[in-house]
Amino acid sequence: MKKLFVFILILGIFSCGRIYNSSSKDESIYSPRSTGSPQFEAAQAVIIAKCSECHGEWNAYGEADYVQNGLANAQDPTNSKVYYRNQLGPGPNNDMPTQGRPAMTTDELQIISDWINTISP
Repeated sequence: MKKLFVFILILGIFSCGRIYNSSSKDESIYSPRSTGSPQFEAAQAVIIAKCSECHGEWNAYGEADYVQNGLANAQDPTNSKVYYRNQLGPGPNNDMPTQGRPAMTTDELQIISDWINTISP
């Protein structure tokens, strides 16, 4: 009887905590995307609408991810890939978008520029 009690006690101690199932490790894939400043949120909405079909990984990016991955240079839209590649319009020279997708409007580009100008160096 004493061995059973000890066994149950040990089982109880080691079974406490987070429960893992087949999708527990998928949290990074399905968790909500990063939030940020209102300018970032507005820019991210444009990027998701216009770019996520090909660049879906950007949906979960936070502001720091854009900077770290060389897509946005703090306070420098003209040298930020996410801006200048789109402001050139569709075309064969690495301009976005490709494959006949709609280009960003002037207003959408302004949203991206406004956000990049708020990033602290």
